[in-house]
Amino acid sequence: MPTLEPTATPEPTEKPTPDPEQVQRQEQAAQTSSKLPLYVAVGIVVVCAGIVAAVLISRQLQNTQAQTQKQKDEKSAYHRKKGGK
Repeated sequence: MPTLEPTATPEPTEKPTPDPEQVQRQEQAAQTSSKLPLYVAVGIVVVCAGIVAAVLISRQLQNTQAQTQKQKDEKSAYHRKKGGK
């Protein structure tokens, strides 16, 4: 009866060449995913800037309307006082 010696399978010394299209897709995915936080941050800044601008414009409009109303009230009070004498 012959004895069987274990045979070692040789490990490949060279790595298989990856598909160039797959490598390109992986690189593009990595670049895109690394830019996502930047895009999200820019988007948040733009939205916040829009909100701040809207609030400032709203307050300016309210102040202008209040000032106009105050001037009307003062003018009306002046004419009532002058006409009452």
